Amino acid sequence: TGVNITELATTVPYRFGNVTPRISYAHGFKPKLDGGEKVDLAYNQVVVGADYDFSKRTTALISAGWLRAGKGDYKITNTAGLVGLRHKF
Repeated sequence: TGVNITELATTVPYRFGNVTPRISYAHGFKPKLDGGEKVDLAYNQVVVGADYDFSKRTTALISAGWLRAGKGDYKITNTAGLVGLRHKF
């Protein structure tokens, strides 16, 4: 059984010195099953975060995300967070 999902997404970052805040939004439309049947599991996702450059090679990252999918008995809401440190060798 295959599932076909169409998604539109955009991310907007802006650099202020060493800090780069960003916001991302994604919308997933109702998935279609192989038989052409649509399932009411469309979703919206928002992620807000920022990077802080300590140097040219080391960056700290922080993000928070939110996802809401489906309706009625099939409604799902999730949140997540990320804290990280990236170093390019």
